[in-house]
Amino acid sequence: LLRAVDASLLEEWERLSGLDPVQRVETAAPTTATGPPRGWRTAIRTASFGWVEMFARKGYAALGDRTGWSVGQLWQAMSGYWSTYEAMITDGDARSANFFALSDDETPGQWVVRQRFVDPEGDGEWGFTAHVDLAAALEAGAPTLVLDSVGSFGNEITR
Repeated sequence: LLRAVDASLLEEWERLSGLDPVQRVETAAPTTATGPPRGWRTAIRTASFGWVEMFARKGYAALGDRTGWSVGQLWQAMSGYWSTYEAMITDGDARSANFFALSDDETPGQWVVRQRFVDPEGDGEWGFTAHVDLAAALEAGAPTLVLDSVGSFGNEITR
């Protein structure tokens, strides 16, 4: 854009001064990188932990609105967790990258999110798996998590 504006200004100045415009070689405009913006990874991690906080508060109605799962499905998926543990930890350590994984090599065109819950015993066997459809996110201008499964890893409940 700057090159085009600068070239047109030079031509206009030359024309106003009575000189013939100089032939200039057209330069290619710089291309922008294709694919998702780098900041999306941070946005996905933030959204993922927001879901953790809703799971911890048993805010299944709000979580259902965001995930498309019913309150009953979420209660069923989490019943084993709550029968084993009294709480879900949501402190700064629980927010760390140690409990979050984002993979882009499992399914073309998707990022896969795995978020582990931090339980009082430190078992780390529960969490959820979600994905981001990159084509849909690029079209919408922002990433959206889609909840795929919830539960004890290896025994998750899927929608």
